[in-house]
Amino acid sequence: AAVMLTTACYTYDARTPGEISPGQDIVVTVNNMGRVALAADLGDDVATAEGQLTSSDAGGVHMRVTEAVYLSGTSTQMAGVAVTIPTNSVVMITTKQFSRSKTAAVVIAIGAALIAAFRAFGIIGSGNGDAINKPVPPPGNT
Repeated sequence: AAVMLTTACYTYDARTPGEISPGQDIVVTVNNMGRVALAADLGDDVATAEGQLTSSDAGGVHMRVTEAVYLSGTSTQMAGVAVTIPTNSVVMITTKQFSRSKTAAVVIAIGAALIAAFRAFGIIGSGNGDAINKPVPPPGNT
């Protein structure tokens, strides 16, 4: 459920460097030239670098990387490693933005699933109130 919640809460929109403000969270997908350029800072076979844009210019995208994802599918958390990704190494840049509508849909789905599970296992009743409305016999009259 936690994985579903964290992935569903965001949208990733493709952008050009000029459309992105410094400080914004970005994910940069790199090509083979990018993997070679980033090997010393991020390790071999980087597929994407996630972090914050510091600036961009004709030379490339300058960012602080907080996570590197590799071609193998593994990832490594990083503490804001400063890198420059050359322009000719960038396949795509996406921005990571919080999505209220996706988050609401996931929260509703998780809530409904929890209620269904609780009812299925008898943790909560059906709400008909039978047990609550039965009169309690007086002491000694069983």
